[in-house]
Amino acid sequence: MATFLQHMESTTGLSFAFNTAVRPNKSDLNIYLREGVKDVIYNVLRFSPASADLFAVESISLQNADNFKVDSGVVLEVMRERVVDEWRPCRQVPVSKQYLVTDVDSFEYASDYNPVYIRDDNNTIKVFPVMASSTFGFKVRYIDFTRYDSDDFSLTHDTDLESPGIKGFPTMFIPHLIQYGAIKALTEYYHYSLREDEDIELAAGYLGTLKEMKDNYNSMFLTKDVISQPKQQQPQPRGGR
Repeated sequence: MATFLQHMESTTGLSFAFNTAVRPNKSDLNIYLREGVKDVIYNVLRFSPASADLFAVESISLQNADNFKVDSGVVLEVMRERVVDEWRPCRQVPVSKQYLVTDVDSFEYASDYNPVYIRDDNNTIKVFPVMASSTFGFKVRYIDFTRYDSDDFSLTHDTDLESPGIKGFPTMFIPHLIQYGAIKALTEYYHYSLREDEDIELAAGYLGTLKEMKDNYNSMFLTKDVISQPKQQQPQPRGGR
């Protein structure tokens, strides 16, 4: 068991203080951890799109509730509830057809048996037909860039990456996350050293190390077998985001 801070100290050989002018500091590590979650997920999807299920979460929204927004923009599946627990897959249509899906005389008309969804430029999901009753809803499977650990505490430099771990983030990608954080930390220290100490020789040494680390980071997504059985999802309560 080790925190993100401990991993960063071990990997980079740097010491991190809090609220200090020396960079990087612990506040920087908080940012690196949250950004790292996004970067790792994006790289996994880029090199292995089939692995999206590893990061998928599922939320249910009441049909008449506020529109559902997917911050990441990565929507895997949308389903609409026709009757209790009968979920019909929705096909995506362009925003330009929003009126047509409500027109009974249109070939694009959306029915209870053939529902559709629209995603606007704000990544907000709208499902048609809209039900008259708020009893039923729709559910979305999507990629979430979590900001919490598995105990629902915010991710910080003190987050233990093994226990409780990062919510919805498979442990097989913790090495990727550590490598990302180390690259960011050493890059910041390189700029700090160059600016404050004007040590050109030391800075040059860090440049060589950083190039090697970046190459290694990229290769981790090319060589890692990230394809596995999709994880089991626990649906959130209705109205959950």
